[in-house]
Amino acid sequence: MSKGLEVDNNGAVAKAMALLLHKDRTYKELYEKLLKAGFSEDESKNAMNYVESYGYIDDERYASQYILYHKSHRSKIELVYKLKNKGISDQVLESAFADYTYQDELEAARKQFEKKLNGKIYEELRQKDKEKVIAFMVRKGFSYSLVKEIINEPYE
Repeated sequence: MSKGLEVDNNGAVAKAMALLLHKDRTYKELYEKLLKAGFSEDESKNAMNYVESYGYIDDERYASQYILYHKSHRSKIELVYKLKNKGISDQVLESAFADYTYQDELEAARKQFEKKLNGKIYEELRQKDKEKVIAFMVRKGFSYSLVKEIINEPYE
């Protein structure tokens, strides 16, 4: 029933490659998927070394692409939280956020604000509904001062 080490490693590599065909993953995500698929720690680590050596998996690239794709509608705090859950280290995060600006955060906050308003005008909302919008924005990771800045922008 036991396969030779080489066959098992090829199986783990094949599984890793098949998983990466569907979507890009972080090192942690792919490693956990291999373990869950029944491969041993050694087989999984060998497969990870293989895919990493060919550049098929790269946490820095993953984090940069993730930020680029999601920064227009998520706060920096939410992006950091999600990436940390995917196993991205603080050092990689620091590098990936090097080009992230206050303007990026402001744009994302505006989009969330408009989405939450759903065509309504903030000034015309009841006080209770205004407070709900502010609370929603803060829960999404935007600072209270940033939310107030958006609220105080002239309505177009």
